[in-house]
Amino acid sequence: MRVNDGTNVAVQFRTDGDSDGNASVDDMVQDINSAISSANASLSFTANVIASNNNGKISISNTDGKDILLWEGDVAGFGPANINLVSDSPYSNFEALSFTAKATALTGTLADGTLWYDSVVSTDNVDILVNDSASGWVSYYYDVQVKGSEPTKQSDGSSSLVTGDLWIDGSDLENYPKIYKWSGTAWALVDNSDQETPDGIVFGDFRSSSSGSLFSFAPLSSRFPVGMMAWNKSASGGNVKKWNATNSYWADESGNKSDGSPYMLRKAQRQVVVKQLQSALASNQDIRNETNRFNIVAVPGYPELADEMISLGVDRKNTVFSVIDSPFRLAADATSTSAWANNSNNAGENGEDGLIASDPYAAVYYPHGLSTNLDGSSVFVPASHMALRTIAFNDQVAFPWFAPAGFQRGLVNNASSTGYLDSVSGEFQPVALSEGQRDSLYADKVNPIGNFPGRGLAVFGQKNS
Repeated sequence: MRVNDGTNVAVQFRTDGDSDGNASVDDMVQDINSAISSANASLSFTANVIASNNNGKISISNTDGKDILLWEGDVAGFGPANINLVSDSPYSNFEALSFTAKATALTGTLADGTLWYDSVVSTDNVDILVNDSASGWVSYYYDVQVKGSEPTKQSDGSSSLVTGDLWIDGSDLENYPKIYKWSGTAWALVDNSDQETPDGIVFGDFRSSSSGSLFSFAPLSSRFPVGMMAWNKSASGGNVKKWNATNSYWADESGNKSDGSPYMLRKAQRQVVVKQLQSALASNQDIRNETNRFNIVAVPGYPELADEMISLGVDRKNTVFSVIDSPFRLAADATSTSAWANNSNNAGENGEDGLIASDPYAAVYYPHGLSTNLDGSSVFVPASHMALRTIAFNDQVAFPWFAPAGFQRGLVNNASSTGYLDSVSGEFQPVALSEGQRDSLYADKVNPIGNFPGRGLAVFGQKNS
């Protein structure tokens, strides 16, 4: 077994380690742990690898999060293949997701839970219904079209617009679906968070296709006002769907925000990842076990995990400090940063729309950085990438209670520039925060990372959230 820096740890399996007459899984687990324990005495580091009996199977994990590489010994006639293992193959803690981005639905025999990112934004890939007074949810009566500019005719290109026609702005994918309804004289924006009035819209799974029957679990029309529209996420594009193999249909996996508006396109993909991260952090009991010692936690690039990280710290009796990132696309002007830090938009949960969580054992950093990948290419890195290294450097050269900030202990040496992602172009926008911007961030309990001429990059804040 090859661990951490490439050191090989030889494991010799005995036929009956506990002399009970059986060569059991527990015997082999004991052999592995004994070999690692013996090797740790001679290594310059600790190989944080441990074996356990998981329902009759040998489970080997690395608490450092690193891969484990198995290599074949010199026992004739017996090798890794005899116990269903592959030599010289890295075994990772990371699990590959069944996730596919495709313009059309996946075909063939699909495993239950298969994910599909339905990425197509087009008129043909939208299914909208309306709550009819007599029949409940029915297909929308009027013309619907996805277009990059305001239509002056219906989708056939010749018919005049009539009251009730819909236009979905295909040019603003960041806020998709931006839905407008023709009033007879002008296009009026539909409020995606309105699930209470006839002018609103509800987002959910209604049917497998625009010509299919309603699902038995579709939102009840009786719960919504007559005239309200419905966006069928099961048969419309722009979201991540999960395959239900039992009943053979695609169901929305991206979900909606707390105000009822949907996560769509890049936000839909992100939300699926966020849900898995939140579940893993909230349900993991091993990291709450006091035998696993650590005092700092971060989920780089995901402010959505702020409350889960803080809850972890509380569960561990406030022995864990949380490093929280600001959103990648948060512009550097004081209005934008202050609105996010103070949740001026009344977001229902932590994320790109606002920050809700705060804690004396947590800190937020902004902006993000530009660094170098292992292959030499420039890569965008979250603020925590810089903050974590600065905290570690501070602990190396000073006592832990000294502030990891300023030109002595807060210098950043793992990035070359600071900035954010432009929400329109998706490209890195460099920014050197002015004194006013830094002061505004600091007043809002966000630690600024400044780019100072002649001094370089430095963390210039020591506030908790």
